[in-house]
Amino acid sequence: MANAMISVLFGFVVVTTPTFSARILGLVPTPSFSHQIVFRPLWRELSLRGHNVVVLTTDPMKDPTLTNLTEIDASSSYKQWNEMNFNELSEKGFIRGMDKIVSFFNDVMEEQMQLPEVQNLLKNETEHFDVVMLEFPILAPFAERFDCPIILMSSQDLPSLMYQALGNPSHPVLNPDIMLGFPDKLNFFQRLASSLFTVSMKFIYKYVIMPFLDTLIKKHFGNDYSPLEEILKRTSLMLVNTNVVFEPPRPLLPHIIQIGGGIHMTQAKPLPKKTIKDNKQFTKETEKLNSQNWHQLQSELLQAAENTAPRTRKRTHAWWTDGCYQLIQLRQQAWQN
Repeated sequence: MANAMISVLFGFVVVTTPTFSARILGLVPTPSFSHQIVFRPLWRELSLRGHNVVVLTTDPMKDPTLTNLTEIDASSSYKQWNEMNFNELSEKGFIRGMDKIVSFFNDVMEEQMQLPEVQNLLKNETEHFDVVMLEFPILAPFAERFDCPIILMSSQDLPSLMYQALGNPSHPVLNPDIMLGFPDKLNFFQRLASSLFTVSMKFIYKYVIMPFLDTLIKKHFGNDYSPLEEILKRTSLMLVNTNVVFEPPRPLLPHIIQIGGGIHMTQAKPLPKKTIKDNKQFTKETEKLNSQNWHQLQSELLQAAENTAPRTRKRTHAWWTDGCYQLIQLRQQAWQN
């Protein structure tokens, strides 16, 4: 009898696997589907694997099967996004364009911080989280609020300053800043421009951006919080949506993980069969699907796209990506055979 009990106990110990679930706060405030779709698989898989996940998102999945996932709907921020004139940004120049973008994110943060669910996160003393996963460092004070580590995320490659802030080397010639749009191999003048840009951005970061962000933290979180630079020292991991196959070689420290390569891709679905019979219906359809200012695209870009299809029939065609609120209108005709 004793041997049988020992055998049962031994078998129970061997086959039983301990699990450790966490309570995770995800913060992705950008009102752009291209930012949100990158992280959806993370929220889905974390919730399916037993973690309790709370996510601030402008594009909630609203999947009733994900019982461990709670979504804070911030889709109202698309109003500010739709009012942004991105064509105008390119004409303003770098400094004025950056000022406009900072002002935009300030307005978005102002609105999202007033959401009842967000206020509850700040004021509910019984609320707790084991880790905060966030897209933008400005929301890092939530990690100090819950006294937990930070996992930073990016839906694209990081600016050079962000790599350097994480202790990762970023050479201005070998790896020029993503905002410059330079090719992999630089000529002399591009190398000089990249070096000057890196030095100037360090100055702007230290004496302009960080003081401004600290002011926002005091406004929305209170005066008792540490400076942002101190809070970011809680960062344990950085997830970057890049892939070594598509990016030039770059040295990466162990805590910077590349997650690019299509984790957001799902099984393809057939395109919907839609027929637009007249201009009134076309206008109605475009207003319903539009949310990213296709009408603000430069006229020459639309003209170039229109010229790719010769006019052979009197029809209007529209394309949009499945699940994405981006629409490009082309008043063009059917392709020639």
